[in-house]
Amino acid sequence: MLTGINSKITEITQVDKEILDRQRARKENFEYWGATPDQARAAAVGKVKGLVDKRMSLEEAVGKYVKDGMNIGIGGFVNTRVPTAIVWNIVKKGARDLTLSFQSNSICCEWLARRNDRESRSPFSQEG
Repeated sequence: MLTGINSKITEITQVDKEILDRQRARKENFEYWGATPDQARAAAVGKVKGLVDKRMSLEEAVGKYVKDGMNIGIGGFVNTRVPTAIVWNIVKKGARDLTLSFQSNSICCEWLARRNDRESRSPFSQEG
């Protein structure tokens, strides 16, 4: 990755040298948490461009894509159009330490929270 400040403006700027040095150090110590741009570009170029059947069962999708510690966004509104089938499969899989993002509560959030409560032996879990 190219590092440093990529502009000649630093030669005429009135910004403190200390601030510029901090910006330069931040760029030099930068680490990607996923693929780098070059790796992503290579993956996109090497990707099969033809039609590929990507359909799979909910169990396969949960097994392939749901990992412990993920942030899961749940759609729907209260108990309308909530993806209960896939959430139930996530509960059955036993994914742990999930962060739940949702607009309003539904039975799905309660299932996932209850599953995590039992796992962690939270003092707030309900027995029964």
